[in-house]
Amino acid sequence: MTHQFPDPRLLANLAASLPPRARVGLALMGAFFALDYLKESADFLVAQQAFRLARRWYDSRAVYPEAIENTILNEHQDGILFCELRAKTKIEQIAWLALVTAVAYTAFHAYKARDEMPGPLITEVDEHALDLLNEYLDTLIPSAINAMTTAAEYLRADPSIQFDDLEKIASVARK
Repeated sequence: MTHQFPDPRLLANLAASLPPRARVGLALMGAFFALDYLKESADFLVAQQAFRLARRWYDSRAVYPEAIENTILNEHQDGILFCELRAKTKIEQIAWLALVTAVAYTAFHAYKARDEMPGPLITEVDEHALDLLNEYLDTLIPSAINAMTTAAEYLRADPSIQFDDLEKIASVARK
């Protein structure tokens, strides 16, 4: 049985009043949940690398938007987008798509923060990416929205919190 978030735009609604970096934090929480479904994948290290780079940008470390975008797909025709194509199950594929969406959303905001034109993979990314992420999480772990609601409250109070704090919220939801 598939569970549905009460509103298919719930994640976007939670994020709407948050500043851009805080919205990225919510998206990366979604990626954090998706990583659980990729642990058995032969490409798990690729997933971790992409997530860690996006997380570094969220945590205000110097990361170029192009570097984040290159974890999705690079000139060597490698990246998390190809990992999604190699998924062995539908759930694994959805987890890769959630990760791709969150990383692309991070790259989108990284480009905007530098006032740079997005690279070719990111030009079509916008705030609607949160709607896609919402759908993927609904399939993977419907209870994630509860943790994300709590995280949104924390982010409203302090938009500068580090991902370690968001990870603690997500970890409680996993149990």
